[in-house]
Amino acid sequence: MSRIMAAARNDVLVVGADTQLTNSYNHTKQFDSKKIFYDKNIVICILGTIEILTSGGNIMLTDYILDAINEYKTNDIFSVTENLLKKIEEVYAKLRLTDSNTDILIFWQEEGYFYLNTVEVNFRGRHYPFGKVMQANKHLYIFNNHFLQTGEGIKNPDIIVSEIYNIEPIDFVTAGIQSAIHDETLTTVGGSVYSVKMDKEGEVKMHVNGISEDSL
Repeated sequence: MSRIMAAARNDVLVVGADTQLTNSYNHTKQFDSKKIFYDKNIVICILGTIEILTSGGNIMLTDYILDAINEYKTNDIFSVTENLLKKIEEVYAKLRLTDSNTDILIFWQEEGYFYLNTVEVNFRGRHYPFGKVMQANKHLYIFNNHFLQTGEGIKNPDIIVSEIYNIEPIDFVTAGIQSAIHDETLTTVGGSVYSVKMDKEGEVKMHVNGISEDSL
């Protein structure tokens, strides 16, 4: 299931996740799985079912996210989101994945504002925990001065979003995910903390365990 956290304060957005991927069939674990994908002005996260094993080979839903990131260079966020969700829905319907679900979190920047869209996809279709984001109502989904946490160990609700004002986003996200990694009751959270830091111009930098890749 993983653990994903995000925090935006003033002119900075940070989105982070652990790197453990658990194979639900043989229960093996790997600790270098990317769950966050990004480019200028956009960050897309995935948790839940990421890799699907079939007789014809493995299907990586992250491939569709990479396509969406690339598509965002020439298309608007709403077209990109719809195309991404349709691809994932088609996989669920074709393979009749009745016992799985995939959560997609999309953050993007426009004119100095950070926005959030969250969607759960499963065999029955899609579910919007906070409602469907559209051009006409996107002002309701501004994420500035908010934090989010979701994944294993977060329940009732499964996604928590609340206002924040007096924290440093990179420290908050890194510490929160590291705490989940060290919690032995959480079996699907592990590895390192990979996070993306975005400024109000949409420029992004990757951090590992709170340290910028430029410094590693």
